[in-house]
Amino acid sequence: MKQLLFIVMFCSALVSCEKKPKIEIYLLNRYIESTDGIPVQNIISYDQAKKGEAFELYKVHVRDHIRFDTITGECFSSGTFEAKVKDLQAKPFITDDEIRSFNLHNSNIYFSKAAKKKLYHLPIKPKIGRCHQFAICIDGKPTIFGYFSRISMGRYWPNTYTIRYFDMSKLDAKLKDTLGNDFIFGARNYGLLDSINEKELINAFKKSGRLKI
Repeated sequence: MKQLLFIVMFCSALVSCEKKPKIEIYLLNRYIESTDGIPVQNIISYDQAKKGEAFELYKVHVRDHIRFDTITGECFSSGTFEAKVKDLQAKPFITDDEIRSFNLHNSNIYFSKAAKKKLYHLPIKPKIGRCHQFAICIDGKPTIFGYFSRISMGRYWPNTYTIRYFDMSKLDAKLKDTLGNDFIFGARNYGLLDSINEKELINAFKKSGRLKI
């Protein structure tokens, strides 16, 4: 009986001592151009646009870095990219303990107040590149790549992952603490995270006790 109790206690200790995955979000130390589609300015030149009504639309497209999918014939923003460890900033922008949980049902990721404060103070225009690219790392391995977006998607959806955030400085403190940030992939419905890398991320949230279903 004592031997059985010892085995049970030993197994429980092993489970409790199992290393929980570390999830961190890094900003990049350089801007990585997407190879999805082609830039809008490759379709219509500045001079051509200036002669017609398309000029204002052209300026918006260039400013927002809209790209054109030559296969579907549709425009999109924020194309896919991949980053390596050497492309990441030295320290995580959002640390493991600042990532509270992930709700698989509505695709909301919940950050601590400290992390939210850092998000809301991100400059609209970064020092490098044209927008804030991030890499979600699991135990130091870059796994998911995307963009922080402070404003609404507008007319065109991104072609990859986006974490959206808004200025909540005027909201009630209690509301801020319970409000999640949309973590989505393009125009895909919430919760449909089923690629290999997505499953790896979801499993990391599950193993660390931060997955909400």
